[in-house]
Amino acid sequence: MNAKEWLFIKRYGTISALVLVGINLLIWMIGYDSFDYNISETIVYAALLFSLSFIMLAIKSIRDHVWDGNLNFSKGLTIGLICALFPAFAFATYTGVFYSYEGESFIQYMVEGKSKTLSPEDYKLYTDSIKQNMKLYLNPFFQAAIMAFTVMFMGLVISIFSSLLLKRKSATV
Repeated sequence: MNAKEWLFIKRYGTISALVLVGINLLIWMIGYDSFDYNISETIVYAALLFSLSFIMLAIKSIRDHVWDGNLNFSKGLTIGLICALFPAFAFATYTGVFYSYEGESFIQYMVEGKSKTLSPEDYKLYTDSIKQNMKLYLNPFFQAAIMAFTVMFMGLVISIFSSLLLKRKSATV
């Protein structure tokens, strides 16, 4: 990676991280429990997808401004995955802090929210699973790792899609 590539990676990776954490901080400050759980969950995942759209912008910017319009799949995938590390780390940190302060009340909010969408049998299975694994659910490090993995997985999917969509080979003369 050269300095220009790193400049775009840091720029778009940082923007992606700030958007993701910023939207989630806003929800936390407003009061996540002032929303229906399903709406809150939808907002969080929409924020995640929106923030990861900056991966495509990073790949496109590097293709156009550094690589003279050329992009192969592996280069695009590499750039995308490196960019995804920024929001993954930032969101893992946010999630760890969030669960340190709000873990128990958030789990309760989540369980109550699921009661509205699951059948009584499924809800019982769900609550039994939560009770059996409560220690794990309340562990901020576990939650941070799960969210970092989630962001990286979605970042991988977006990187693959972006690399395929933006791939160009140099014209032969």
